[in-house]
Amino acid sequence: HLDGNEDAASLARTLSRLAVSSSPRAHRAQARKRSAVHNGGSSSRRSSEGLVKRSRPSTSTDPDVGGTSGPSSAEERASSGASAACPVCRESPAAAHFATVAKQTYWRCPHCRATFLDSSHHLSLEAEKARYEKHENGEDSPGYRRFLSSLADPLLARLGRSAPNHKASRGLDYGCGPGPALAAMLREAGHEVAVYDPIFAPDRAAVAAGTQYDFVTCTEVAEHFYRPAEEFDTMAALVRGGGLLAVLTSFQPESADQFAEWHYRRDPTHVVFYGAGTLALLAEERGWTCEIPVKDVAIMRKPVDSS
Repeated sequence: HLDGNEDAASLARTLSRLAVSSSPRAHRAQARKRSAVHNGGSSSRRSSEGLVKRSRPSTSTDPDVGGTSGPSSAEERASSGASAACPVCRESPAAAHFATVAKQTYWRCPHCRATFLDSSHHLSLEAEKARYEKHENGEDSPGYRRFLSSLADPLLARLGRSAPNHKASRGLDYGCGPGPALAAMLREAGHEVAVYDPIFAPDRAAVAAGTQYDFVTCTEVAEHFYRPAEEFDTMAALVRGGGLLAVLTSFQPESADQFAEWHYRRDPTHVVFYGAGTLALLAEERGWTCEIPVKDVAIMRKPVDSS
């Protein structure tokens, strides 16, 4: 179902690595171990900053952690061949320098193939919010709805196109932004949809511990994550056994030259980038299945017997 040779090649490489590595059960055990180590011993602990899709970077002066170090330190690390830990899969070996564009340093993980901006270049919360408020993506925008239909259509096909004829599902639009158009589209199809956004819809009850949904959507959100591994853990916990996690984000180019010219990279709030293979691997490590129904969309299903 992939569109484009680069996405297909990236996914093929990932699936090839998975085929020759240890069993899915071992992968899941390793993923849980990494999560437990990362979260101070508890794989189920959520971010202390509270389910924030744009959670703030650490204030540590350790250049590999991020925070107060400036762009010059990132450039020095890149030129010296230093590495940065992958915030997407938490895998070792650490990520290697991938590109420096307009004095901004990007790293790429050799395991999951995610690319991420050095944390020293992250915007302040105030600058991020100002950028988001300039977006003109209202609930009733026909163009925005057409764009979101690339995820809504395959998701609805799996949920049941119309709730009057099928059982209504209960979902969450995670990181809905100022104009939750997708939530409106899914409600119009007869489904119950809650919304959460740390800036525009900070309803903590929607993401409280123990709360679960039949589906969770993450549209044009994952590229904003400062701590993506924690965010994917949070979303996974919000999906019931047998439920769906639907992600929409532009799949990255494979080469550094193409990445440098890529329009999606130029948005200063976009700090992490994925390919189809990245999302397939994140699903597999959690024991989930993953479909790529169209380019830039991944639909993951949690096993029925998972909590």
